[in-house]
Parts: sequence; C-alpha cells; structure tokens
Amino acid sequence: MLRNKKFVYVCFTIVVLGLITTALYNRAKPLQKDASAALPATTTILDFNAVELTNAGQLQRQLSTPQLVHHAASSKKKLQNPIIHLTRNKQPWTITADHAISNHDDSKIILKGHVHIKQYKNNLKISELQTSRLNYYPKTQKVETDQAITYLSQGMTIHSKGLRADLHEETMELVSNARGTYVPNKKPKRS
Repeated sequence: MLRNKKFVYVCFTIVVLGLITTALYNRAKPLQKDASAALPATTTILDFNAVELTNAGQLQRQLSTPQLVHHAASSKKKLQNPIIHLTRNKQPWTITADHAISNHDDSKIILKGHVHIKQYKNNLKISELQTSRLNYYPKTQKVETDQAITYLSQGMTIHSKGLRADLHEETMELVSNARGTYVPNKKPKRS
C-alpha cells in the first residue's frame, strides 16, 4: 500500500510540474493576433526581376527594379526606378518612372516622377507618353492620370491635362485642354 501511495504521489508531482511548466511557457510566449504579426515590418529585395511568359514562351510582361521594399502591415510595395516591359500584338512597350507603389494584390501600380511609356515597332520607338504621375492597371492594361501629359509620335506633339488609355487596344482619351502640333518629316532637298 505504501508503494501505491508513493506511485500516486510521484504521478501527482509530475502532473503538477507539467502544468506549471506549460503555464510558464505559454506566459512567456508573445501573443500573436495573426500570421502577419510574425512577419518583419518591411522586407527589402535588391535587383528584383519578375517575368511572365505566354504559353508559347514569349515575353508577356516583365517588371525590374533595383530595389523593392514590401511593407507587411499594408502589403504595399515601393519600387525604385521600376521598368515594366510589355508585349502587345507582338510589339514591345516600356514603362519607366523614378518610383512606384503597388497595392496589396498588384492590380494597381502608381508610377511617380519622370513617367515614360514608349511603344516600339521593328525596334524603333514610334510613340512616347510623358507625365509626372500615372496609374497603371496591369490586369486590364489601362493607364490614367489627371496630370499634364505630353504625347510624341512621328512628328506629332500633343499636350493635355489628364489621360485615359488602353494599352491593349492602343486607344487613348485626352481629358482636357488638348492641343498639338504636327511637323512632317523633312525630306532632303534635291540639288
């Protein structure tokens, strides 16, 4: 009987020590409200390059930046000197800026500072759009701005306040105060 009492006492002591250890361990562990609380506040990626190819292996979209900073709390990404390459109708487009901010699901990219959209055909630039700020929607291939724009294309220069454009359809709507000039290509004079 003494043996049974000792066994019960030892088991009781082990259970109590286990409960105390569990309570101390859980008390020392910080409480996390969700999984993102465990993430660092920001993550910086240097020389970031993302490429999206078509099923045939052709370039559809590419995003390059020397520095991408991801903020975990807002899930926004800040890009320094981003370069976006697109291929539409087998013709390349390039979008560049000084800075960009991408929202949590990358459905909207706000480009700021020296924003340029260049369209190429047969490796020659055929048009260029310049502005200081532009909203780019990658999924729909649409862009818009309420800032002043300059559009250059084959001797034509157009200035406007605001723009809405569809890169896929190659259409643009000038919002207000549109004015332009056209200088035809000068042909060399025959002597």
